[in-house]
This record gives sequence, structure tokens and C-alpha cells, in this order.
Amino acid sequence: MREHPGWAHRRDRRRAAWEADGRPERPTWDEPRVPKTLSLPGAGTKSSPMYLDRALAAGYRRLVAVEGVFDAALLQARGETNVVAYVGAAFTAGQLATLEGYGVEAVTIVPDADGGGARGAEGCVRRLLEIGIAADVASLPEGLDPDEFVLDRGLDAWRALAGSPTPGLDYLAARLLEGIGPDCAARRARRRPPSRPASAPRPTATPCSRGSRKAPGAGSTRSGSGAPGAWVVREGEGIRVRANASNSQILVCKELATS
Repeated sequence: MREHPGWAHRRDRRRAAWEADGRPERPTWDEPRVPKTLSLPGAGTKSSPMYLDRALAAGYRRLVAVEGVFDAALLQARGETNVVAYVGAAFTAGQLATLEGYGVEAVTIVPDADGGGARGAEGCVRRLLEIGIAADVASLPEGLDPDEFVLDRGLDAWRALAGSPTPGLDYLAARLLEGIGPDCAARRARRRPPSRPASAPRPTATPCSRGSRKAPGAGSTRSGSGAPGAWVVREGEGIRVRANASNSQILVCKELATS
């Protein structure tokens, strides 16, 4: 890998810049680490998910998508020809256009089990739904990437995981409701501003209408009384969610913004 022309050129440029720096206080040369992968030069190198050609050739229009090159490579080598990789945090605009153009019907996202993977999965779900492709999310156990999961637990476990995903809108709703629990009403009460004087006019509440076509503001929150059993309504990215603060029961009002 150290002899790869792309890597050697990049390393040599950094070395030349370091040697040209004549300052006495320049930092000690630290040999750069060899990257796991090297992107091809030029524009459009991520305009199609990795291995999409194999998935389409095998007749698949319902795909499983992972983040990493090695995750997809291992699964393809094990015969899972419906697996593609978006090679990054989320699908690029070019990759989405390619999926739409080739008539892909549904994608199950299997992100890495970390914060970046979860945020990327959110982005993937939203963008796929916007172009009319069904989207689900299958969550890995904490600390395992897809390739590690397959090596540790086998293909049957992988197929069971990918075959029973969470619907995309439910995944977005659960992410929106993170942090709601038995004590959230008390936290809201502590943050509530002082009571309005009795003589002051009360603001008019806007009803939560399912017919609204305008996307609610991201992260906005409305709630009922401050009692521990109050229902909380959270709105964001065109999704309206109701959850009971005392027992974490969730009712989801699935509503995507259309304008």
C-alpha cells in the first residue's frame, strides 16, 4: 500500500512541505499513516453506490446499504449480492439520482453502531423518502460494524437482522423522541418561564392538523400540562410525534412535508 502511486504522491508532497519549512520550531516529522482506502481522483467518483452493478445484475430492486467498503466487500464475497455501500456518512446526491434512475424500490440502511452512523442513517432515510424510495433501518449491536457482525455471528444472524428492520419513519420518530422518559415533564417544569399575570391575555394555541402541508420547524416541542403523565408532541423534519412522558409510550403521527 505504501507504494501505491496515489499514497506515495500525497506523502511525498507533505514531506517536501515539511522540509521546506526552515523554522527552528517546526514540529518533528511524523510519518503519516497509510489510509484504509484511497478515493479515485476526479469528479463523480461517488455518483453510484459501490456494488450497485452487481445488485442490479442479480435482479435486486430492494437493497441493503452499509457505510464501509470492507463491510460491503465481505458481504458480497459471502454471497449477499443485494448489499451496496454508500462509502461515507450518507448517500450523496449523485448516488440518490442513480438509485432513482435505475428503479430501486427500497433500501434497508445498516449503519455503523455509533453516533455518526445514526445521524447518517437519518439523512439517508429522509433523502430516500423524498425521491419515492422506501427506506428502513436495521440497527447493529453497539460496537459492531457490519463486517464484524458477520464474522462474529454469521450470515444467518445478518439475514435475520437485515430482514427485520425498523420502518424509516418510525426510526426518525424514535430519534426525535430520544431523551423522553419519566422525568422529562419535571425537567420541562423547571425550564418553564414564570406564570403570566391573570390579567394578561393568553396566547392562542395552534391546533396540530394532519392536513397541514407546511413542514413544522425542526425540533419544535409542544406539550400538555406539566403533570408527570402529560403527552409530549415533538415536530421536526415534517414528522409529528406524540409520546407519554411517564411510561415512554409512543404514538407516531407520520407526516412528511410535501412542500
